[in-house]
Amino acid sequence: MFEFFAEQVLGLLLILTVAFLPIALLVCLVKILNRLNALLHLMERFHKDLAPEEKAADRPVADLAPEEKAAKLAAALQQAGQAPLPVPEKPLPLKEEPAPLVPPPLLIREPDVETPPLVPVFEEKPLPLKEESVVEVPPPPPEEEPQPARSFGLPAAIAEQVKERMRSVKNWLLYGQFESPEESGRSAEKLLAATWLLRAGILVILFTAAFMLKLSIDRGLLGPEGRVILSYITAAVLLFFGIRLQHGVYYRLGQAILGIALVMFYFSTYALSAMYHLAPAIVAAILMVLTTIAAGFIADRFNTLAVAIIAILGGYGTPIMLSTGTKNFPGLFSYMLLLGIGVLWLAIRRGWLPLNWLSMLFCYTLYHLASAKHFSQEDFPVLMVALILFFILYSTVVFVHNVRHRLPATVLEVCALLGNAALFFSSSCLLIGKMTSERLWYSPLTLGLTVFYIAHAYLFMSRKLRDKGLVLSFLGLAAFFLALTFPVVFSARWLGAAWAMQALLMLWLGYSLNSRFLRGIAWLLFIICLERFAFHDLGGAFIFGAPAHFDVDATTFWRGFVERVVQFMVPIACLAAAARISRRPPPEGTLSVPEGSDIKERTLPFALPTALLTCGFILLFLYLNFEVYRTIGFCYLPFRPAALTALWVLTAVAVLSMFKVAEGQHIWRIFFLVLLMGILLKTFFFDFLSFGPNWRLLYVSGEFLWRDSAMRTLNFGFLVLGILYFRNFLWGHEKKLGQVCGFLWPILLFIYSTWELNTVLANRLPELMGGGISVLWGTFAFCFVYQGLKKDIPWLRYLGLGIFLFVVGKVFLYDLRRLDALYRVVAFLLFGLLLMGAAFIYLKFWKTEPKDQA
Repeated sequence: MFEFFAEQVLGLLLILTVAFLPIALLVCLVKILNRLNALLHLMERFHKDLAPEEKAADRPVADLAPEEKAAKLAAALQQAGQAPLPVPEKPLPLKEEPAPLVPPPLLIREPDVETPPLVPVFEEKPLPLKEESVVEVPPPPPEEEPQPARSFGLPAAIAEQVKERMRSVKNWLLYGQFESPEESGRSAEKLLAATWLLRAGILVILFTAAFMLKLSIDRGLLGPEGRVILSYITAAVLLFFGIRLQHGVYYRLGQAILGIALVMFYFSTYALSAMYHLAPAIVAAILMVLTTIAAGFIADRFNTLAVAIIAILGGYGTPIMLSTGTKNFPGLFSYMLLLGIGVLWLAIRRGWLPLNWLSMLFCYTLYHLASAKHFSQEDFPVLMVALILFFILYSTVVFVHNVRHRLPATVLEVCALLGNAALFFSSSCLLIGKMTSERLWYSPLTLGLTVFYIAHAYLFMSRKLRDKGLVLSFLGLAAFFLALTFPVVFSARWLGAAWAMQALLMLWLGYSLNSRFLRGIAWLLFIICLERFAFHDLGGAFIFGAPAHFDVDATTFWRGFVERVVQFMVPIACLAAAARISRRPPPEGTLSVPEGSDIKERTLPFALPTALLTCGFILLFLYLNFEVYRTIGFCYLPFRPAALTALWVLTAVAVLSMFKVAEGQHIWRIFFLVLLMGILLKTFFFDFLSFGPNWRLLYVSGEFLWRDSAMRTLNFGFLVLGILYFRNFLWGHEKKLGQVCGFLWPILLFIYSTWELNTVLANRLPELMGGGISVLWGTFAFCFVYQGLKKDIPWLRYLGLGIFLFVVGKVFLYDLRRLDALYRVVAFLLFGLLLMGAAFIYLKFWKTEPKDQA
């Protein structure tokens, strides 16, 4: 007996502790709030007391009394460093002059009392009137409107909407309503106490019901049937009483009683089937479904979020509480789908974000619990279809209330949309991964998501729904899942080309739909393509893991060549097309993104199309170097140096054409100078020195071959012709640079032709070796003299004459005794003709001078 009473006392103490601990915390919180309110009222009263003094200090001088004017004048003069003005000891006050007593009907003007003028001590003349402006206090500057606090990371409007939503959730948690106490005109203390006392009371009553049930079981007071019937009757009475209280001032108490009633209905049904087995599971499931439907209607009818949350908890808890342990995916998922449709109905009417989030979280959690316990490969179609239906349902739940009531979505809705997409995509990938390891089977998933979000964006744009957050989210998710499609469909080699084509398509759509967001994503994708091009594709194709050209047969090589051309040329061609589109945008289509649904225009410190086109040009140049090196090496190895020189020269010619474009001209000039220096260094250090030139003007690299001589001639010929073209082109644009090129090409031609001709003569006609060089140098001297006379360049004429003088000495001192008789005749004849020709040119140009004609 005593043990029974001890248990009851301990239970009562536990209940009292649980009940009064929240109450004590609430009392402390209310006291703190009251102290803060008192402090705020004190500060407001203090500010009001100071306000008249501040207004009096800001009054203009014209409104001041004479005494105040004099005081301000003295203060101003004292600040300026002048002596103060004498002020009468006591001006005649107006109040000392008694007003005559007159009858009420007559109005007599009061006598004016004049204040004696203020005379300065240090001057005989009175103070000019205009100097009174010294005393005048300048009018206060116009009050600037307070700038709204900048929100980092979010625009001000969106940040304000998010704060409003979070404030509503906070108010509901603290006060049991979405309005703040100030907005509802009620006391914070009353709202806090009523809300939390009711919640604590609900908790205590539920514990009491549980203790009573346990006590009845232990004592055998009622049979199982009686307990269940009593629970149902109690729940029905509480439900009826709670509904009646919704129409009065005690509606909060009614909401608490409704919550107790619904929880008792769920537990009674659970006891009916799972605990006492008084009814089959199907009957209990029907009763719980009816309870959930009733709770949803009650929540909507009386605008009670707490009841809706209880309904969701009970609805998703029903399969867990009434679980039979057997697999029934169609029945379970059909029930979850019906429950989700109920949430959708509430979302259309009320738009309760906590309810939407909880429902989505419970749905995916229950799905994973069921599939993890009973999964088999035969269930894949049912599981996949259920996932798709849940995804579509909760994707609509997120924004349907905003669309129906024309409310702009905030970051909370966008985060819920992204969360739903992430949960569905990860769940689907896990499910597909259990069936197969082939990446190709993921492509229907990514393509389906792309089409799904594109359809949403099209719907919003066609109906001119101005919702920036949702439209940008749809477009961004569509672009993201489309970009994910290519890695699972194509091999890694084609990924860059596929992304480049996607970026070009998105850029064209961005201009056609007038969407700055799409254009920004397109340029970002182009940047990713260029980064992959430079740091992944080039190395993988030509450096790391690429087979050498002599290790493969012709068929394999040319197939790889075509694949490399597509792999590298498609991104660059797409980039060039994108630059053209950005300079000449296509006309805007009939379907466009509304102005309020797009991001703001951003101004970059540089032209993005030009910068990306420059990077693409550099990467194209790098690819062509690798490709020419490999392909020409496979086809005809001796021609490779000449082919690379021709590539560098043609690249420099292409860069020169950019000089006519004003945009980015400085960058192209630097690029041209780098190319010019690279060509010179490449041909000298890698080509010229590789043949082993010596001081005897010969190549000694090995056995002489006409093939090597022809390849050297082509190599150096491309260089000389290129520099000659640079000189002619730059003469009208960059004269100094043109003069440098005009000086370089004859020197390079002189050096390379001397070594080449001397090597050929030494190996094929050694008897003509000295005379041939003399004839070559004489030809250069003749050309220098001719150009110097024609263009009136003295130093060029003198250079030609100097070479003639040197060659004459060489002929008579060196060649005469080394040449064979026949070759001596030929060499001397040719050299003599050159000398006579030079003399004839001099005579011709002298004859045409005006001085000789006179």
